[in-house]
Amino acid sequence: MAWLAYISRGRGPQKTAPISFEQRTPGAPTPGSVSGHGGSDVYSRPGARPVTPMTIRRLLAETAEVAASYLEGISDRPVGWSADVQELRSGLDGPLPELPVDPMQVVTKLAADAEPGLVSSPSGRYFGFVIGGAAPAALAADWLTSAWDQNAGLYVCGPSAAVVEEVAGPGLQSSLGCPLMCRLLS
Repeated sequence: MAWLAYISRGRGPQKTAPISFEQRTPGAPTPGSVSGHGGSDVYSRPGARPVTPMTIRRLLAETAEVAASYLEGISDRPVGWSADVQELRSGLDGPLPELPVDPMQVVTKLAADAEPGLVSSPSGRYFGFVIGGAAPAALAADWLTSAWDQNAGLYVCGPSAAVVEEVAGPGLQSSLGCPLMCRLLS
């Protein structure tokens, strides 16, 4: 997908310009109108359909289906990948779209284009490296942290995230039985 190349190569946006308030889709939120920040105004580009709670819910539900299907079928998948780097690049690279794209199309294309390069590391048959797999509760918690998108660096930016980070360290130190070494590393 083009956005991977965009991020990895540090290219700037191509053929895009800042959107003025006058160019926004009528009825779309303006910066600062959604929970004190720009929220969904990124979807108010000219020609974009507004993202509603139902489209977000549908997107997340369908994405969960893609993820669940992958995990449920992992014991039947080959452990290794089936595409070389050029095949993966041809699917994951390309020009940035000129117009907004339906978010589900983005997720569907990403899943299809990345699938041949996936390694079944969460599988019980994977013996390549000790990199671990995600337990279901850890995977779900990771999705929540991504959806909440909080900054744990400062209490004022995300009080819950800051406190979770604060209390998790001592708990891990105690569980791992290495209080002195873990304190030195934290």
